[in-house]
Amino acid sequence: MYKFIYYYYFKLSERRFADPRFQGGILTGLAVLIHLAFIFSIAKLLFDIPPLVFSKRYYFNKLLLMPFALLWLYLFNLFFKKQHKFIEKFYNNKKILTIKNGMVAFSLLLIPLILSIILSIKGVP
Repeated sequence: MYKFIYYYYFKLSERRFADPRFQGGILTGLAVLIHLAFIFSIAKLLFDIPPLVFSKRYYFNKLLLMPFALLWLYLFNLFFKKQHKFIEKFYNNKKILTIKNGMVAFSLLLIPLILSIILSIKGVP
């Protein structure tokens, strides 16, 4: 699934950006973060786990978590730069930029994001 997300966003940004591998790696790392946030919001709802906070101030927490998020995205970028040849060989003869694949790639990002926001704010009605 993540290889598909990487290759779709790589092909999508191939003509627009100087380094499309960077775009694909960053968006794949973001997708993994969104999926982990979705899993954490479900676990928080089921087991009443408190959120990870360092301080009561919102901006202080944001500043402390930002280096971890940047490191996460950088590691995903490095991983997919190394795996790019294998992924390109796998998707070599397949048409990747179709409407169906676009809907799948965008829904893999948006649906868990929307559900995790709803679960973290309201919980289950």
